[in-house]
Amino acid sequence: MAIVHEHSSIVQDVEVVDLTDEVAGPSTSTPAEATPSPTVMTEQNASCSASNNEASPPVIAEKVVFPPPCSWYKSSIAASRDDMWAYCAAGVIVLVYPPISYPSKPEELVIPPEAKKNPEEQQAAGDIGQIHGASPKVASDTSSNKRWPRFELVGPQLEKYNAISFCQSSWDYLPVANAPLVSGCERGVVRIWNLDNKSTMIFHDSHTGNPITGLDWSPCDHSVIYAIDDKGTMSVWDVVKNTLRTMNFGKINPTCLNASPNERDIVCFGTRGGNVLIVDVTGNSGKILAKVRHEEEVVSTAWMPKGEFDLVKYFNAGAKTKLPLLASSIHSMKMPSIRVWDKMGADIGKLQVWDKDGRVRPFKMFGSAGWARDPNSGKLLMISTGRRGEVYAWSNDIVPTLLHNAHTHNAIFAIVQCGDIVWSLAYEPVIVGYNLRTMEVECVIPTFKGICVLSPSPVDSSRLAIGGTDSVIRVLKCVSGYPNEGDGCNRAPILTHRLKGKVTAMAWHPTRDNFIGFGTDEGVLGVYELKENNRFATQFERRVNGTVYTVMFGPSVYTEGYVRPSRETAEPENAAGASYDDDAALPAESEGSPENKKEKDQMMLYACGGNTVYMISPSRPTNALINVSRIIEASNQNNKSSSLCTNKATEVRWAPDFSLLAVGYHDGRIELYTPPNLKVVCWIKCHLRAVQFLTWRPFDFKSGQESETRWLASASNDGTTRLYNLGTLYNELKANASDPVIEKEPLMLISSEATLQGHGVRVISCAWSPFNKNLLVTVAYDCTAIIWNIEDGSHVARYMNHLHRLVACCFHPTDPYKVISVSDEQSCDFSVHVWDYRAHPFRRSAPKKILGCRPVQAVKATNETIRATEEVQQVVSIQHVGAGKVVASGSTKKTTKPKSLLPLTSNSLINSKCSITEELTYLADKKPVKGGSAAQAWQDPDHPSVYLGVLGSAENCVEMLKVERRGHDAKKQFDHSVILSGWMGDSKWIEKAIKNRQVTESMIIMASPFSQKLYLEAVSVFAEQLVDSEEYVRASMYFLLVGKLDTAVKVLVDHALFREAVSLLKANQPDNKELLHEVLVKWAYRAINDGNYELATKIYFSSGEYSNALAVIEKRALPYAFHAGCYISSKLGDDKKLEMFGTKFVLDAITTGAYNECFNLIEDHPTLKWLTSIVKVHECLTGFSKYAKSIKTEKDFDMWRMILANLIDEIRGYMGEVEGKDLDLDITKICTNILVSIPQSEADAHQIITKNLSLMMIGIHDHESAIAKAVEIIKLADAWFEKKQIPLYFSVVMMTDFVVTEFKYSSVDELPENVTSAKRNAILLLKNSLNLIDDEAAINAEEEESGHPSGEEGATQTNGDSTVAVEDEPATPST
Repeated sequence: MAIVHEHSSIVQDVEVVDLTDEVAGPSTSTPAEATPSPTVMTEQNASCSASNNEASPPVIAEKVVFPPPCSWYKSSIAASRDDMWAYCAAGVIVLVYPPISYPSKPEELVIPPEAKKNPEEQQAAGDIGQIHGASPKVASDTSSNKRWPRFELVGPQLEKYNAISFCQSSWDYLPVANAPLVSGCERGVVRIWNLDNKSTMIFHDSHTGNPITGLDWSPCDHSVIYAIDDKGTMSVWDVVKNTLRTMNFGKINPTCLNASPNERDIVCFGTRGGNVLIVDVTGNSGKILAKVRHEEEVVSTAWMPKGEFDLVKYFNAGAKTKLPLLASSIHSMKMPSIRVWDKMGADIGKLQVWDKDGRVRPFKMFGSAGWARDPNSGKLLMISTGRRGEVYAWSNDIVPTLLHNAHTHNAIFAIVQCGDIVWSLAYEPVIVGYNLRTMEVECVIPTFKGICVLSPSPVDSSRLAIGGTDSVIRVLKCVSGYPNEGDGCNRAPILTHRLKGKVTAMAWHPTRDNFIGFGTDEGVLGVYELKENNRFATQFERRVNGTVYTVMFGPSVYTEGYVRPSRETAEPENAAGASYDDDAALPAESEGSPENKKEKDQMMLYACGGNTVYMISPSRPTNALINVSRIIEASNQNNKSSSLCTNKATEVRWAPDFSLLAVGYHDGRIELYTPPNLKVVCWIKCHLRAVQFLTWRPFDFKSGQESETRWLASASNDGTTRLYNLGTLYNELKANASDPVIEKEPLMLISSEATLQGHGVRVISCAWSPFNKNLLVTVAYDCTAIIWNIEDGSHVARYMNHLHRLVACCFHPTDPYKVISVSDEQSCDFSVHVWDYRAHPFRRSAPKKILGCRPVQAVKATNETIRATEEVQQVVSIQHVGAGKVVASGSTKKTTKPKSLLPLTSNSLINSKCSITEELTYLADKKPVKGGSAAQAWQDPDHPSVYLGVLGSAENCVEMLKVERRGHDAKKQFDHSVILSGWMGDSKWIEKAIKNRQVTESMIIMASPFSQKLYLEAVSVFAEQLVDSEEYVRASMYFLLVGKLDTAVKVLVDHALFREAVSLLKANQPDNKELLHEVLVKWAYRAINDGNYELATKIYFSSGEYSNALAVIEKRALPYAFHAGCYISSKLGDDKKLEMFGTKFVLDAITTGAYNECFNLIEDHPTLKWLTSIVKVHECLTGFSKYAKSIKTEKDFDMWRMILANLIDEIRGYMGEVEGKDLDLDITKICTNILVSIPQSEADAHQIITKNLSLMMIGIHDHESAIAKAVEIIKLADAWFEKKQIPLYFSVVMMTDFVVTEFKYSSVDELPENVTSAKRNAILLLKNSLNLIDDEAAINAEEEESGHPSGEEGATQTNGDSTVAVEDEPATPST
């Protein structure tokens, strides 16, 4: 037995983050279409702002969380005070702080300190449940319209919490400072919790591991805590005196416990057998005062507090009735009721639980009951439940009053009162709060236990569907202000019944606001129709073979090349029996029938799971699944991708107008298809790992609006989110829609418009804002959510309050500034957070370590000492011992003498019991010696007739061998027996060994002389034995010995010995190309699974599988892989792949200055000659920048014009070689292969500048386009290089100015202001940085020589790190 106490210090034994709400100050409001700047103000600034302005800006809403669901079938899981209440949610305790709390009485009582030592005086001062000093955590803001409580988590652990209780004392007079909560768990530990730091203050473990089933902090004596476990052991713990008593009442299976509010040491508890025991726990053994009985399991008991209860007049209460009264309720299978007893167990009355229709009839119900106080009249109310989840109140009549019917299930586990509100916890995942003062439902709070998917409705913008790990779909009505404010928080969510498996995917019908498709982790597909009193979803018969990642509604697709297997020969495509539907994949010639047209117009449910895309008609739930991946393969045989990737689809998403189907694959590839035949029109290869999520921007597809952009966002396991503008592709498809005969080669994209990098780990989901077209939110496994502004690629906000990995997100359906992010954590964190992104500006942080549940530890002490000592966690070092032999260092191998095959007679031959004369006589006469018959002699190995057989005749020797063989058989040494049998010419022992699979190498040698058949059979069996003993190389040798080469190769391949298999095959059958190819393919697959892509590439290339080698090398985003990809593409003759790899190699190489390697690559592959301008321009920029660093004098500074002119001449030389259409082709290739337009880094900015300069120099003759690109270059240079890299900034600006003027795109007078201004700034910046300009006079002199006076209005100078713009003026021509 151990008691734990702590007086001065607090030890936090589990890492729990304080999830208090973050309240931000006022912020400037911005329109929905503008990108809001997240501004957070302190309280002081907010007050100043409010005083200086008549109308203060709106206050940013605080974070709102949804709590986890309560534990089931226990009434002691909830407890309350007037300022807070709490409940158990499996392995965590949830604290609930209502936003408004009214005191039970209007007056405030002050208790003197000495009253703490006298429980009777303290009880006389006020009633139970009245709070005499408000908790510092509660703010009674009666002017606020907020109804949503604040939730906090306490003590996450592996074991479940079974019971909790609060101390009803004033916060200032708690027996343990700041610790009014006590809990009991499955491990039998009773803990008192400090609510300031969420740590354990004191605990005891006297229940020795037995689960706690009942717990109560005495309302009469606030220093005593009672607890009882499932073995009937009760503990009485005085936390002030530090004493602990235990007593056992036998195997009674208690279910609940309550302490009397009037008398100390009077306790009652109910049992599973239907008994209610009222016990006096004074002393060491306890005394049972009364034992009353129900017919069924008692689930809750409650003592009546002090106060007036009008219904007593209907009871059988008389003068002998001993108060207080006790109410008990049962888990009924027949007729639920509530019984009322007095202190001595007398039956006072019975309250029958009513039906919703006001009738009393038998039904099943888990009925809990409790007491509440009417805040209007101050009288007591009896609160109970009804048949269909109703909550009733008995006040002054035997007919109860219906409070609410917000619950839909009759299993209501706990009812508590906190302030004016009565809270009820039920089997369904909601918590209902009913306000007794206003007589209306205050709020209905959905609870979540791990969320997997969010899906906003495209039709009804306020509806949000949520699916999670508890197999329930919830549909919330997210009206304005939900859930923190407004009337939406009192609306009950729509719930389905529990489905088969976790809900991992959901999608709304595009035109129906009450139809949802879903998928689970068990491969189940189905639909749910939202209508009144409908909780049952339709689950389809056929399943996907694996977890369903995505579901989506879309039009039916088909192909002419599709051939459906016949009913007689068709087999299911997977273990779940998926096959092809009869009417879904229709040939083109049968489109005309009315049934087919109806099928074609109907929306199909698409699902991605098991690496395959399927579809099924929602109106035909019994039909087989249609394999859409097969349709894609059949329709794109000419453009078939690598066989390694086609079957590994991970994501599918239709465009909102159903003009394009986007499919993401495991290798990071995205392909776009056009309905109805799913012809591939675009091939995107930017991600390095699996595509997790795809989403189209809804703003681009709004009806009645013409948009030139079609943005697609993709999230991937490579830690990035990429953006693609597919507006050009969309417009081409729209233009060619009237002529379906036109078929073009698929567009291949190897670059994205922007790459959003900020998470560092796999990005799971992303979502566009429905209010601001430039905002995108992403969530990842680093426990954070980031909001991006895609207009410039900047970070807007970052939310870091989750403790577990995030799996889904979306913007609030009706609030433009709120975001909903969810995690799949089930106990250690709130699953759903609703937060205002203005209160969470972006900040960089290392990825957060994911917290998991672990046992709660605390501090320990003994009864003798109050001093707290820290509990030391014992760490046990486990040593794993391998199966191999261990040889001590320095030891030498000991040689042993070989064992004899004749052990029985060998010793007798040397040390016999007979004399040598007798032995010689036997050898001479061949007669038995005296002492026994010949029969007995041959049974005794020590007899001379046996051991001398080796020296006797051949017959005697054979008989001796038989005796030895029998000895080996007795010791189960079959190997020796077979050898002796072979010596004697007996093969039956070898046959027996073959039958028993006990063949040895010696048996194989002995089998050879008997017959070829016996020899081959023995070798085969021995080889199989070697396989079983994991000696695969030796086994292959023996298979080869009997001519089974295929089997030998198969053994090696099946156990990943590919090098040995290939060597064996080439050494013995070099012409067996088919088997060699099969082995190489399996070797390559194994290398891919092991992540050794380089080896797989070599294997495929050696076997002539160039396409597969190319697909594998794509997975490596390294320069050597790009270079190898170019070589393989040229061997394959794939110009598109050659362009892709060549572009990637060049863009990567120029960043490191490897220009010679780029030119060598272009020389080896002439089709990449269009990259020459990119390389030369970049070389010009960087070379010019390096030269600028070496400038030391004015003369050096004047040399830049000559160097720049020489570099430009090199590019002009290339332009002289390529003219006309070839130049136009170069421009097209640059535009289609280098798509980066939103810079996320200096490398991106450099790439954009290089691209635009190359386009200007190659041949953009349009005046406006050239000037626009020059302006874009200057803006990028200002943003990325001006302050950090002055020589590079100087190089970019001067080269841009030189190109514009030298190529005659415009006259000098027509140059835009920012180009001329940037030119002057660049010169001043460079000179100033090199200390070539010492003072203002030198600057003015320099400007006067250049013809740019600095004294005009707006002129500025540059000093040190300060950069000032000069008023624009026509630039002087270059000399």
